[in-house]
Amino acid sequence: MGLAERCLDPSEAARLEILTATPDEPEDASPGAGGYWSEAFQRLVSTLRLRATMHAELG
Repeated sequence: MGLAERCLDPSEAARLEILTATPDEPEDASPGAGGYWSEAFQRLVSTLRLRATMHAELG
């Protein structure tokens, strides 16, 4: 997600928040896949919020 963290507008963090929830995994799904993506989007949202804070402090 490195490119997404650098390219997305920090104001999009709230819009991506819904993707941070851990979904129920169906029996035929890969174990832990939902948790993996949930954590990845949590990191993305956190980074975007940090960028927004830094921009506000520096700008």
